[in-house]
Amino acid sequence: MDTFFFQVAIPRFLELLEAEGWALLVGARLAAALNLQVVNFLTDNEILAGAAKRSSRHYHGHWSLRPILAEFIQVTNGMQHSIIKVNRDTNKVVDRLAKQARQATIPSSCLFSCEANVHSTQCTVQSALQNFDWGMF
Repeated sequence: MDTFFFQVAIPRFLELLEAEGWALLVGARLAAALNLQVVNFLTDNEILAGAAKRSSRHYHGHWSLRPILAEFIQVTNGMQHSIIKVNRDTNKVVDRLAKQARQATIPSSCLFSCEANVHSTQCTVQSALQNFDWGMF
């Protein structure tokens, strides 16, 4: 089973909850682009985790998350997924990546790297990421 972690930066300031929602949506878009069938989305934001778990076509949680969660529902349709609320204190990797993202300067283009020890010359993940529509990210 492969595990993928993505770190994404945005070029404009958003409210924390909205930024967390966009991160969830970008993760869903990436999972769809990679044709992943079983996905666990991790977040340390309790409001987002609760709203996303309760989301349906009739309830989209907090007002700032409504358009984001509506698209999340559409993107994850047919995908077996779960949204897991991770305690920030017990998840040092996610906390470290979040701090790096906040402190990073945003390059004008996307950078990709692969840390797999054994890999073919053509990385399917890197190829999918290079062809991914990153929008504002």
